[in-house]
Amino acid sequence: MAWRDIFGSDDEDDEDQFNLSLTDASLVVENGHVETFDDVPGLILWRQALDHQQQMSMLQAMVDENVFGANNQAMRFGSLSHHLQWLADIVHQKSLLPPSINDRLPLFDQAIYNRYDKGQGIKPHVDLARFEDGIVILSLLSSCCMEMRLANDEALKQGYGYRGEGAHAGVDLLLHPGDILLLTGAARWAWTHGIPERLADDVDGQYTVRGNRVSVTLRKMVPEQPL
Repeated sequence: MAWRDIFGSDDEDDEDQFNLSLTDASLVVENGHVETFDDVPGLILWRQALDHQQQMSMLQAMVDENVFGANNQAMRFGSLSHHLQWLADIVHQKSLLPPSINDRLPLFDQAIYNRYDKGQGIKPHVDLARFEDGIVILSLLSSCCMEMRLANDEALKQGYGYRGEGAHAGVDLLLHPGDILLLTGAARWAWTHGIPERLADDVDGQYTVRGNRVSVTLRKMVPEQPL
C-alpha cells in the first residue's frame, strides 16, 4: 500500500524521504528539549525528540511492514521490530524515566499504533492495569491537543496533582510531530489522557489546524502470575 493511501499526506516532499534510515540512538538524545509539569507529577514531554528525517524514517518503516493494512490501529506483542526497538533505545538513553523503570529488561514489550484522520480523537482514559508503569507516546505527522484530567475525585483527594479547584481541572498539551510524551507515576495511574474530536486546536494562544496523525505507544506488560 502506498504512502498516501495510508497517511493521506499532502506533503510532496514525503516520498523523497523513503531512502532515509534511523540514526544511531545515541545521537538522538541531544535533540529538542524536555518539559515537566508541577501540576501533573510524572508527566514528561520531550519536545522535538525526533527531527523531520527521523520521523519520516519511522513512518517509512510502518509502510514497509504494512503495519496498518486496512485498519487504523495495530498492536504488537513480545519482541519489538527494528524501528520500535530504536524508539525504545532512545528513550532508554535519554534516561527520563525513573531508574526502576528505565533499567528493567525489557523496557517495553508491547506497542500500539494509531492512525487518526483529520478531526478524530480518542476518549479520555487510563491505560489498563495489565500494563506496568512507564508509557511512551510518539506523535507523528500532525499536531494535536492532548488533554490531561484527573481520573476521579479520589485521585484529587489523594493529592495526585492539580492544585486548582474541581476534579475537572487539568492540563492541555499541544503535541507536535516528533514529540515524545512519557507517563509515569501519578500521570500514568491517576490522570486520564485523551484527544478531543475537532478540526483545530487553540492551546495557550497557539491555533493549529489538524491533519492526519499517527501515534506510536510503547508499554510493558505485567508478567503473568503463577496460579
